[in-house]
Amino acid sequence: VGAVLALAASSGPAAAAIKERACVAAEIAAYSDRVHVFCASAEVSLATLIRADPEHVAAAQAAAAAAAGSPPFYAVSSTDPLADKLMTLAGRSFGERLIYILYDDDPANNPAGCAQSDCRRVIGFRIVL
Repeated sequence: VGAVLALAASSGPAAAAIKERACVAAEIAAYSDRVHVFCASAEVSLATLIRADPEHVAAAQAAAAAAAGSPPFYAVSSTDPLADKLMTLAGRSFGERLIYILYDDDPANNPAGCAQSDCRRVIGFRIVL
């Protein structure tokens, strides 16, 4: 059984707006106004998941299917305490470990620079070690 490292912001949207996405980080970037993670496509995520844990193919397929309808970018304001943690831990898992991103699905709550069409605000994340 793997350990779970979980981080979450202290304040956030109503529970109804919170969603979770399984993500294989394909890009991590820091800008003056935000930090973002770009998630690989569902197909790349599935291949990575199966390679990392071949005994749980069904769970990997379910996570990849759920990710298919999710936006590819997830961001947090650079002033949010979660920004440094996201950069550090997402960087450590880059392309190899699955990151479960908790996000606010309401684009009106996006941080600056996070487009409403393809990005959502990170409110927390966890990485299974």
